[in-house]
Amino acid sequence: MTETLNITEARARFSELVQRARRGEEILISREGQVVARLVPAQGQGLSAPGLLKRWLPSEQAEALRRGLEAALPSAEQAAQEGEESDGLGRSLPRPRRG
Repeated sequence: MTETLNITEARARFSELVQRARRGEEILISREGQVVARLVPAQGQGLSAPGLLKRWLPSEQAEALRRGLEAALPSAEQAAQEGEESDGLGRSLPRPRRG
């Protein structure tokens, strides 16, 4: 979702906006009602899958995909905290043998 903010609000929320841009969002900055700048990810930063897909999917489908991926993330994080390694798709990887 593209958001448009005036310069004062963008300045107050700059750190948050940079993080959102890194995730693939486009932030528009306006002055006196006219868009004067765009905050987008730097080249080579590598967009997340949802960020890339937003370019090709209708916004509703991209948002549904993002929510689905975020819902799957907690189980992978929990597995990592319990010492299990995951392939990023929620599947546990075999532990290396010690000895």
